[in-house]
Amino acid sequence: MNISENIAGMDNRLKQLDNMVDKVCEMLRYGYALFIIEEALGKLVRLAETYFMEEEKLMRRYRYENLESHIIMHKSLFTKLTALQKKLLSSSEQQKKQENKKDLLEFLETDFRGHKEEDSKAWEGGQVDVQDAFKRLNEHAILGNGRPNLASEHSSYGNAVMTLRGIFKYSLPM
Repeated sequence: MNISENIAGMDNRLKQLDNMVDKVCEMLRYGYALFIIEEALGKLVRLAETYFMEEEKLMRRYRYENLESHIIMHKSLFTKLTALQKKLLSSSEQQKKQENKKDLLEFLETDFRGHKEEDSKAWEGGQVDVQDAFKRLNEHAILGNGRPNLASEHSSYGNAVMTLRGIFKYSLPM
């Protein structure tokens, strides 16, 4: 799998995660029954856990420069999400449930959505080592003399450059 396929896959998973955040926020705003919120929140927790693990794996692979701080952010977000989930589901009195719903909604709309912004900046902003990503994507295009095939835009080299241009919005030479 090449970098564009990996990033496209992560984009799809991020959209799923974002959609689930939207659903849970809507449920919290409009006072859905707790058992419905509980089910959706459980799914959100599982999606977040999977997304964070896969994103960290991809960031390791492409040598994301701020990986350690990003992992710390993931752990913090996940810990807070699961703590708020537990707090909401274990509250017994109605007033406490309302306060916990408000806390969870605020967290999802601010901190959790802030992670999405950070991810978008990281991948689109080119913090991933472009030269390394290009090398990985273009390994199969190297000819016996060690030079990339510059013959046409339709060569593997040209396709790799076009892919990276699209992903990173960089001006790379053909």
